[in-house]
Amino acid sequence: MSLNESKKNELCVDTTARSTSPAPSSSSPTVTAVDSDEDNWAERPSVERLYKDIEKYLPGHDLDREIIIEPTPVMVSALPPGRKLQGHKKSIRNVVNEAHRNWRNAINVVRANNLIRRRSTKMWHRAVEQVKPGMKANIQQSGDLPKSRKLQWIRGELIGKGSFGRVYHALNVEAGEWIAVKQVDIPTTKSDYANPQMKEMKDALFREISLLEDLDNEYIVQYLGYNLDEEEGHINIFLEYVPGGSIASCLGKTGKFEIPLVQFFTRQILLGLAYLHNRNILHRDIKAGNILLNENGICKITDFGLSKLSGQDKAYDPHSNNSVMRGTVFWMAPEVVKGTNYNAKVDIWSLGCTVIEMLTGSHPWLDLNMLAALYNLGKYQAPPIPEDITEDARDFLNKCFTINPEERPTAEQLLEHPFVQPDPTFEFKKYMKKAEIERRASRRKQIEQQQ
Repeated sequence: MSLNESKKNELCVDTTARSTSPAPSSSSPTVTAVDSDEDNWAERPSVERLYKDIEKYLPGHDLDREIIIEPTPVMVSALPPGRKLQGHKKSIRNVVNEAHRNWRNAINVVRANNLIRRRSTKMWHRAVEQVKPGMKANIQQSGDLPKSRKLQWIRGELIGKGSFGRVYHALNVEAGEWIAVKQVDIPTTKSDYANPQMKEMKDALFREISLLEDLDNEYIVQYLGYNLDEEEGHINIFLEYVPGGSIASCLGKTGKFEIPLVQFFTRQILLGLAYLHNRNILHRDIKAGNILLNENGICKITDFGLSKLSGQDKAYDPHSNNSVMRGTVFWMAPEVVKGTNYNAKVDIWSLGCTVIEMLTGSHPWLDLNMLAALYNLGKYQAPPIPEDITEDARDFLNKCFTINPEERPTAEQLLEHPFVQPDPTFEFKKYMKKAEIERRASRRKQIEQQQ
């Protein structure tokens, strides 16, 4: 199945979460083939559009209803001793409009100083409260310590619903920032908690959360915090909102990428992997569907549900005790399929498979079904490499597909490869604009030939 055929199945935001259906035990493989046809994913518009069309993206809310805006820790800390600051009322619409102005100013600062990103506000270790339609917010006592103050957020329109959870647009009311919230159902009954598979599901979810709190890199989707909503029976995981889509969804719209664009993206993915591996974190599910892409062409690795902290082992330790099969079959390294010990070099193999995706517009092992691909991987074979690529690209892929993991290069070593060296003349937006003009011209020519 080509990516053009599976365009609607690609995830557009980090959605790895565990449903309350039986999950694999700790000794069982967690394996997927390709994204399910049952998953439905909506648009992920620009932040500017979210602010301008708040009625659409915060449906069901009375935007003129007043809510309580609590004093921020900065405001409280600036007060004289003994002075108290009372919360004040603002309508949701006014909060959003004010945040829109602040966001524009912040973006202008980012652009003026050639900064890569504007960081989102962290929500870790904060009590949070969802502002629901019709809910009355209560003023806290003005003398409360800042750490006890609840951070309010509003759930917006559904972005996507799949087998692993639901993802929504959301607004951090205090900061006025658009974020994404992933809601994952959790075990709620005694029988659920007694089920070892349910326990593994919950443990996997909290493992994902604990891995991500301290990650802070422009090429990694930023996790902002979480809270357990026992009343609703789910966990809310707050994420950086990345407008755009995944590399896979982009491939589904445009077809295969040209070499300069593949080089541009591959270097960024390597920078993200180097960051993870330096912190002894294995991703274990690198593929185009798990690389988000914003409007400026910045790649962000997402979907950490199958990730693992190496513990006392280094990320590239050849004697690592990882042996459980995890990941998506067509992107798996042979050592994962064989059930032998593996390390972060599996991410390097998967990166090679992702490069093939970008070069061809299709997943690796395109001519094989899942079982046939597993058989070939078990025989220590690499996926076919496209013929019509540059020598640098071919050499890069051959290095990614080095069969012996000990000889396979690290992310930092691959960053020195000629294929991924920065091109000072490459400008993402100009490149994409030119590519779109060429695609339209090609379509017109095809239509004329058919007439």
